[in-house]
Amino acid sequence: DHKKGRARARMHSISSEATAQYRNRSALRRSVQTFVFADYFVGAVFFVIASNVVMLGVEADYRARSIRQDTGDALRVLDMIQALYTLVFVVELSLRVWAEGCRFWCNSLRYWNWFDTLM
Repeated sequence: DHKKGRARARMHSISSEATAQYRNRSALRRSVQTFVFADYFVGAVFFVIASNVVMLGVEADYRARSIRQDTGDALRVLDMIQALYTLVFVVELSLRVWAEGCRFWCNSLRYWNWFDTLM
């Protein structure tokens, strides 16, 4: 009987830890949701998208004009800038997927979300 009491106490302790971990994860997820859906985050993502469009135009123009010239490190710099944009987009998409969970794939914006993921 004494062993059963200790086992129950240990199980209660484990379930309490699991509940606390779930609450912490839930609180973190709610914080990420608040962050991802905030106007300043949406505005920042819009700015990154717009600046990426400009950079793509600059890069295309530069590559077209210098097709037969030695460009030195300029193309490497442009490639690094595009890699940075890609990293920002991957982080943004990952945060949105984590914040929304399964709803990301099946909510009213699902077609846009799928398109955004494939891009």
